[in-house]
Amino acid sequence: MRKEQDFRHNSQNELIKIEQKKAHVYEIAQKARNKEAIIGQFFAFIIGMTGIIASSYLIYHDQPWTGSGIGLGALGTIVLAHIRGRNKDE
Repeated sequence: MRKEQDFRHNSQNELIKIEQKKAHVYEIAQKARNKEAIIGQFFAFIIGMTGIIASSYLIYHDQPWTGSGIGLGALGTIVLAHIRGRNKDE
């Protein structure tokens, strides 16, 4: 009877340790996802600003169609990535 109690006690302790390890791994993975999201937002900002600056430059130098195309392309890329990212999260 004592062996059975010891076994149950030890197995419960092992399960608790396993769950604690899983929680730790989940926390590390969540931090990595957060870091990845911040990096993605930074690069989206850089791409967007580059598109706006290039578009403004071309429009200023009498290239309205080309400038509008580049501006819409940059904006469309960011919007599409945002929509796809939201759908992936759901």
